[in-house]
Amino acid sequence: MPSRILRDERDLEAWSAFLRAQAFPMTVSQAKGAKRSNPQNSTLHAWFSQIAAETGQSPAEAKGEIKLRFGLPIMQTENAAWIAEWMPLYGPLSYAQRLKLFEVIPLTSKLTTRQMAALMDAVQREYRAQGIPLIDPDARKYEQDLGPVR
Repeated sequence: MPSRILRDERDLEAWSAFLRAQAFPMTVSQAKGAKRSNPQNSTLHAWFSQIAAETGQSPAEAKGEIKLRFGLPIMQTENAAWIAEWMPLYGPLSYAQRLKLFEVIPLTSKLTTRQMAALMDAVQREYRAQGIPLIDPDARKYEQDLGPVR
């Protein structure tokens, strides 16, 4: 299903033109906020590998744990539709089984940039408190412009 992030009037006009060109019937939905950014996504995935290396987990296991411990509470608070869709699958599972399911369940891809920032802030606090030095997201911006930080 096509989707767009509308940031200004020009985007709105282009999306309106697209919708007017579609055949009826159609279903349209709207959500506040923009999906997580590519820099957020790549930083979080780098963190999965860093956390895995420090804890002995696989990156997939670290991803599942982060999504379950930090992402699920955000979804419970802010995305009732997602909870209604996925809770029947994870609800009856044990914690260990939920961890395995959350390795593949689509959660972070549904977060807005604000929600992803909240998740990442919580992850940074948790793992830095454990002595795991996660890459600084601001450093990733400089790497894009200047090359790897040494």
